[in-house]
Amino acid sequence: VANNAIMIAKPHPMASTGNSLSQSNLWLIDNNWLNEKNVSLYEMLGASDCLLTDVSSVVIDYLLLDRPVIHTFADLEEYTTSRGFTVSPIEDYLAGPVVTGMAGLLDTMAQLIAKKDLEPEKRKKLLALSHTYKDDKSTERLMLLVGLKSSDDPS
Repeated sequence: VANNAIMIAKPHPMASTGNSLSQSNLWLIDNNWLNEKNVSLYEMLGASDCLLTDVSSVVIDYLLLDRPVIHTFADLEEYTTSRGFTVSPIEDYLAGPVVTGMAGLLDTMAQLIAKKDLEPEKRKKLLALSHTYKDDKSTERLMLLVGLKSSDDPS
């Protein structure tokens, strides 16, 4: 509240609580909330300043915005030893710092609020690994690929 920041948390649909919550500067939303407000998740992401996530694939899309990502993973050690990851070490493939507890999360968020961008070079590296195109022409390329537009069409 002191820094006037707002945190909007949207759990994965499989983990959804089924209830929206709004308490001062913390909002817990779900798909129903988004539908009621006629807002898509990607509109919310586009309006955000930072993404807090575990290892969700939404990070790949968020990289295009070149905005900070914080990976919140309280059970990273347990997850690594039980399920594991397809790449190792996983920290090399995460777009920002990994926090495993509330103290680390609050400290990292305070740094971001103070305008200290964390690990921008790591985001750039992952962007290059995950995206061939970084422009706004994907729909046009898709239309050309499936034959809905010709290459000599001026529109």
